[in-house]
Amino acid sequence: MGNIREYIIKDITDKRILGRTGILSDGGLPLFWSGSGIELNVKTKELWATFDIDYSSNDIWLCVYVNGRKVSRFMAPKGENKICLIRGFDGTTEKAIEIFKDTQPMGDDKSQKCILKSISISDDGSFCPPAEKKLKIEFIGDSITSGEGLAGSPKDMDWISAWITVENNYAMQVKRKLDADVRILSQCGWGIVHSYDGVDSHAMPKYYQQVCGFYDAPHQIETGSQEQYDFMSWQPDWIVVNLGVNDFSFYGENLTAEGAKKISNGAQLFLETLRRNNPNAKILWVYGMLNIDNKVYAIRDAIESFKHKTGDSKVYLLKVPGAEEEQKDEDKGSRGHPGPLTHRRAADLISQIIGEN
Repeated sequence: MGNIREYIIKDITDKRILGRTGILSDGGLPLFWSGSGIELNVKTKELWATFDIDYSSNDIWLCVYVNGRKVSRFMAPKGENKICLIRGFDGTTEKAIEIFKDTQPMGDDKSQKCILKSISISDDGSFCPPAEKKLKIEFIGDSITSGEGLAGSPKDMDWISAWITVENNYAMQVKRKLDADVRILSQCGWGIVHSYDGVDSHAMPKYYQQVCGFYDAPHQIETGSQEQYDFMSWQPDWIVVNLGVNDFSFYGENLTAEGAKKISNGAQLFLETLRRNNPNAKILWVYGMLNIDNKVYAIRDAIESFKHKTGDSKVYLLKVPGAEEEQKDEDKGSRGHPGPLTHRRAADLISQIIGEN
C-alpha cells in the first residue's frame, strides 16, 4: 500500500451516486439494488474502497469498471474490509471509476448488508467532477433485468448469486450506448401482481414507492430501506418496464380470463403509479426476451385502457428479440434464462427506440 488518504463517502463532493439510496449519518452509502454504487473521476496511482458487508444464504458480488471497461467482479468478503480495487496508474491521468453492487437485493436473506463507507486514493491524488449524463433511465423488472443466468453456462442450474450479474445485462448495455444515468429495480421470480408461484406480496409495484421496502430486517430499516423514495430527487427521462413473465408463468398454458383481467388491472394501476410519481417520463413496456406472445394481450389491454382513460400518449409497448433465437452455447444463459445474445439484441433495439424518441 502506498501513501493514501481516506475520504468518507459524504465528504467526497465530486461523485455520482448510482441507484436508489442515500448517505447515512455516519457518511456511508448503503447499496440496495443491482447497479447501485458510486461513480468517480479521479487522478490517483491507486484506489481502495472500504465496505461493510454481511449475508448468510446469498452472497453479494461487486463490480469495478474503469473508463467503461470491467476490471473486476468479485464476491464481497464479509465484515468491514478495505479492498484495493486498482493500482499502478501514473496518477496524472483522469480515470472514470464505477463501483457497484452486481447482485440484486435478496429479501429472504435477513443478514444482507452492503455499505460503501469510504474511498482511499493516493495522498497526492484528486477527485474531479463526473461528466454529465445525457439521459436518466429507470429499469423495472424481474430475473431478466437482474441478469440471472448471465454469469453461468447453459449447464449451470444452481440458484446462486454467482450466476446473477447485472454488469452486462440489457439495462447496463443501454446505459453505455446512450451515456445514461441508470437505476435498476428488479427481483428474480417477481411480477406485476404476483410471483411465478402465485405469492401476491412478490410484486414489484407493491414496493415501487419505497427505497427498497422488502428489506425489512431491523438493521436494513436503519439504513433507510423502507423510507418513502424521494422521486423529485431523480426524475427519469424514460422508464423501461420488463414485467409479466412470472405472472403468466403461474398460469402456464391455461391463462384464464380472470387471471388475464387481474394482470391487466395490476398493470394499469402500476402505470398510474409510475405516471403520478414521474409526470414527464416516457414509459416503455418491453416483452419478448422470454416468450409470452400468446398472453401479452393482457398487458396491451392495460396500456390501451390507461392511454384512453388519461389521454397519456407517452406510453409504448415494444417486443424485443427472444431467447429462442439463441443457438450456440456462448449465446445462452444458465438456468434457462436469456443469454448474452438476447440481452445484446434487446439493448440494441431499446437504445434505438429511446434514441429516436
